Amino acid sequence: MANFITSALMFATLVVPSAVKEAKFFAPTRAADIGSGSQTLRLLNVEDYIYEKDPEDEGAAKNLVHQFEDYARDLGYTNVKVSYATTDTPESMFNELKISADNFDLICPSDYMIQKLIVNNMLEPMNIDAEHMPNYFQNASSIKDRLDAISAVNATTKQECFLKDYAVGYMWGTLGILFDPTYGGRDAEKTIEDMQKWDVLWDPDYKGISSIKDSVRDTYAIGLLHAYDKEFTALIDSYNKGEITAEKYNEEFSELFNSCDDATLEKVRKSLSKLKGNVFGMEVDSGKQDIVTGKIGINFAWSGDAVYSMEQAETEKELELYYSIPNTGSNLWMDAWCMPKSSQRSEAQKELAELFLDFLSIPEITAQNMDYTGYTPFTGGNEILDLTREWYDIRYDEETETFDDAIPTTDEIAEKGLQKVDLSYFFAGTITDENGVLLTGEDEKAACTFYTDCYLSNATTDAEGNITGGNRAVGRAFFCQFPDENTLARCAVMRDFGTQNEAVLKMWEKFKTDTLPVWAIVLFVVEISLFVAFGLYHFVGKRVKYKLRKKRKEEANKK
Repeated sequence: MANFITSALMFATLVVPSAVKEAKFFAPTRAADIGSGSQTLRLLNVEDYIYEKDPEDEGAAKNLVHQFEDYARDLGYTNVKVSYATTDTPESMFNELKISADNFDLICPSDYMIQKLIVNNMLEPMNIDAEHMPNYFQNASSIKDRLDAISAVNATTKQECFLKDYAVGYMWGTLGILFDPTYGGRDAEKTIEDMQKWDVLWDPDYKGISSIKDSVRDTYAIGLLHAYDKEFTALIDSYNKGEITAEKYNEEFSELFNSCDDATLEKVRKSLSKLKGNVFGMEVDSGKQDIVTGKIGINFAWSGDAVYSMEQAETEKELELYYSIPNTGSNLWMDAWCMPKSSQRSEAQKELAELFLDFLSIPEITAQNMDYTGYTPFTGGNEILDLTREWYDIRYDEETETFDDAIPTTDEIAEKGLQKVDLSYFFAGTITDENGVLLTGEDEKAACTFYTDCYLSNATTDAEGNITGGNRAVGRAFFCQFPDENTLARCAVMRDFGTQNEAVLKMWEKFKTDTLPVWAIVLFVVEISLFVAFGLYHFVGKRVKYKLRKKRKEEANKK
C-alpha cells in the first residue's frame, strides 16, 4: 500500500499550470458568507505526496496548496488559506481522526482505510458528480470505476455505502518485486525468470538478500499469495487458456486474495514464518535506498518507490533495476481524498473542499503531482499523456522538445528493439485534438499508443512491436507507472479485514516477535547507523530524470 512512503521520488522539472485559468471548472453557488471573512481549508495527507516547490529553484511554480489559494480567489473566494498537515501512515491518520474529527476538512487515506472509516461512521458524503466536479469526471481514468465499485456497511446506519459517494481518486499503483538481476554475480536471464513468481522470496538461492515491508497488510498479501500458490496458479492458467473471462478471473482472484478466516490466518502465519528466515529483514521506507546502494538485491516495493530506485540506480550506479508483478497476481491499491464527519463544518467550507478536489483533477495540476511524486494519478487528459510520452516514448526529442507521431517502420522497430504499448484503457475519453474535440475510435487509440524500449523485459514482439509472448511480468519504470490492461486484470484491491482485524493483528504480532536470524540483527544495527546518509542521498535524484531518459533515448537511436 503506497501511502506508507515517507519520501517519494521528487522530480524537479515542473509542469507550470499556465492554462489553469482557462481550464473548465465549476464555480459552486456560494453560501451567503463565503465572500467575506477568511476561509481555511484543512488538509491531512501522508508525507511527500503533493507537489512542493524546490526552494533552490527560483523559477518553479508555487507549492500546489498555494496555487489553490490563488485559484480560489480568482473564483471569488476571498482570504482563502490552506492549512496542510502530514502523517506517516493511514493508521496514524485514523487515530488522529478518532481523537478529533473536527481538525480536518479533507484527508487522503487508502482504499481499505476508507472502508474502515465508513464502517465506523466517520466520513461525510460529498457532491461527487459531474456538476460539482467536472474536471474529475471529464479526466478520470478507468481506475475510477474500480474505486467507485468498492463498498462498506456503516455499522451505525447498517447501510451499504459505496466509495463513489465518499472518495475522490488521487493516486494508484501496484505492489511488486523490485530487484537487481545481476546481484551477487547472478545470471540476469535466470533471475528475471525467477522473479515472475512470488515463491522466489522463499527460495534459498536468494537467502538474505531481500527485504519485505514492516506493514501488516502488504506482507500479509505476499504470505497469502505464497500460501495459496497452487490455487492462484490454477486460476491464472484457466484465464490464460481462455476457460474464464478476465472479469471472472478477477472476481475469483479478488475473493481468494481477500481471504482472512482463521484457517487462512494460520496458513499465512506459517508462510511468513518461513519467509522471515530467508530475508534480510523488514523495512518501511529504507528498502528503496538499500537496493540502490547494494545492501540488498530484492525489495518488496510499491510501484512509485520502484520508479524512484530505478532512476537513482541507473543515474548513480549505471545499474538497471527491474520490477515484477508476478504472474499469479498482486495488490492494486488506490489512494483517495475524503471528508471526515464534523459538526462544525459549514456548507461554505464543504464547497471549498469540493472545489479543491476538482482543482486537483485539472490535468495541468495533476501533472505537477505526477512529476513530483513519481506515482500514477487517477486523472488522464492531454497533459498527463504528453508528460508520459515525454518520459517514455522513443519518438519524443528531448533536445527540441517535440514529438513526432509517425509510426516507426518495421526495420526501426527491429533495430531499436521497440515495443508497442497501448494505454487507451487508461486515457480513453480524456484526450482531445487541437480544437478541444474528444478523440474516439482509432484516432484515440493511435494517440494513446507508445513506442518504447523500456517497458517489458525479455518479452517477444511481432514486426509491428506488439508484445506477443514471453515475459509479461517484469518491466522497467514505464511498466511500474502504467501496467498494461492484462496485468491489471490479475490485480485486485485488498479490502479491510473487517471483523477479522483484531485476529490479523494478533497473527502479525506473533510473527514479528519471532526471533530474527542473528545475521539479520547485526545487519540492521549497521543499517540504523547509516540511515542518516539516506536523508542526503534522497535529494540527489531530484534533477536526474530528464538527463537519464535523454541518455536512454540517445542510446536507443544509435541502435
